[in-house]
Amino acid sequence: MVEATFVVYAPKAQVAKVRGLVRSQSPEVVTWRERRTLFGSEFYVTGPAALAREAHELAARLLSWPDRLG
Repeated sequence: MVEATFVVYAPKAQVAKVRGLVRSQSPEVVTWRERRTLFGSEFYVTGPAALAREAHELAARLLSWPDRLG
């Protein structure tokens, strides 16, 4: 099984949304860590390539939604 790591950057206003999303992923398969920066956080999602990519795409979609819809 090929493991991959994907990085998602979330601005401070949307960190809670992304954190909730990555926490909802199956923790026994996909792991994540958060690196806080001055203006937001970087989320590193690691796991089987397909599952990590799916989590990354979900987070990217979540970040692209306007606040009133997300």
